[in-house]
Amino acid sequence: MSSDQSPQNEGMRRKRRILYYDDMDIGMKACSRDCQSEESNNNHENHVTDAKEAYRTIAFFVCQEEVPVLSIRGLFRALRSRIPYSFAALQQSCLEVYEEEKVKIKETLKSLDTQVCLSLAMLRHDTYDCVKYNYRLPKGRTIFDYLLQKAHFIDENWKLKSLVLHFGPDLDDFGILSQKAIVECLSEFDIGNKISTLTVDDKLNYEGIIEIVKGQIQEKKILSLNGKLFSVYCCAHVFRLMVEEAFLEINGTIWGLSCLVPFAKPTSMWNITLHNLQEALKLEAEGEFDREDVYDKLDIPSAREWKKVRGVRKLVGSIYSAAEVSLRQNMQLRVFIFIICESFLIL
Repeated sequence: MSSDQSPQNEGMRRKRRILYYDDMDIGMKACSRDCQSEESNNNHENHVTDAKEAYRTIAFFVCQEEVPVLSIRGLFRALRSRIPYSFAALQQSCLEVYEEEKVKIKETLKSLDTQVCLSLAMLRHDTYDCVKYNYRLPKGRTIFDYLLQKAHFIDENWKLKSLVLHFGPDLDDFGILSQKAIVECLSEFDIGNKISTLTVDDKLNYEGIIEIVKGQIQEKKILSLNGKLFSVYCCAHVFRLMVEEAFLEINGTIWGLSCLVPFAKPTSMWNITLHNLQEALKLEAEGEFDREDVYDKLDIPSAREWKKVRGVRKLVGSIYSAAEVSLRQNMQLRVFIFIICESFLIL
């Protein structure tokens, strides 16, 4: 879990979405009024201008709120806009916003009078999670890996800031493409003399990437502790490892439940898997799986398997509670430790 998923941040996202919708609505309506005007020459110029402004507003909405581009077509219909939907125009607007924001980030990092923590992560998109699952396995499955580079620092107001420096597909199994992207990114933003720490995702090639980053930094500054490295695991990573180990005990049962319950398809997000297990246990308690007319030919988990599912569900539920506590601003250490210890006692 990340801090971006907290209720406070989610509320801010809703507010920003409302503001963006209002701005787009104004732009769409303004363009509609121009299209209905009788002066054709002036209308054409105004239409083009308002269309660009509308697409620019939508581009900010897409980039900042991570809205899928394919969903924008429905937004045009919902606003009843007279502006024709164009994927090419939206793509161009998004690229323009991207270039403008990149310039701002460069200026921010250039004027920064503090140290920067660099993080590298590999994000995975599994098309299996996008398939509507209904009692049958999907015919195909594709996995896409993306390299994410971020800079973290404390600004002049003592606020933690995180800026995305690079996000792109990693199509090379040997990590050469990732290493090239890292070198180009560090060179473009020129932050080699400001990097203090490096956090690397365990999915990446540690040795090759770390040596490249060290080489870039050593050209600008002397490394602390003579460049000696040591491993530090973040809280979210520890939680994920614990959950993966727990789910491994009932991996076969999870796949079996995906054939019984449509909503219980396997997913890479462990909090969703936890929710699906809870729903399946509710159905089992209500005797839903005892109906022979529906589940006669399907493989129902045995009583022993259900008992193991309950134990894993209780364990992962405690880990989830600990993860929620770790996101609180005024977290008390003794409460956090108590929940973690409770999880280990279940084991």
